[in-house]
Amino acid sequence: MALGGSPELMRPLNRQLWKKFVHIAQPYFYPMVRGGGWMTLLLIVMLLVLVFALLLLCVTAVTLVGHQLNPTLTEEVAPGLSSLLSSLLHSSGNSGCCSRRYCSCPLP
Repeated sequence: MALGGSPELMRPLNRQLWKKFVHIAQPYFYPMVRGGGWMTLLLIVMLLVLVFALLLLCVTAVTLVGHQLNPTLTEEVAPGLSSLLSSLLHSSGNSGCCSRRYCSCPLP
């Protein structure tokens, strides 16, 4: 609706623009080549992995910022979560002693 309260007239769909969109998007959603369904499935799985990775980063950032602003509230809501996230972020990635040449791991 327009600002005056009267309904606006809708423009008819531009058929040439729609055909151009379908021509561009069709290989991703309905591939015409043999085995293209696997590519579509792979794209969907990769999209889900990306979405969950971004969600994890956002939740981690919000948790750590919340812990910096009000640590008592964060510990009441999720005890130990901020320390777990901090230890994950500051870990070196080695669970045991590494086998690299210039390693700072203590010798047994």
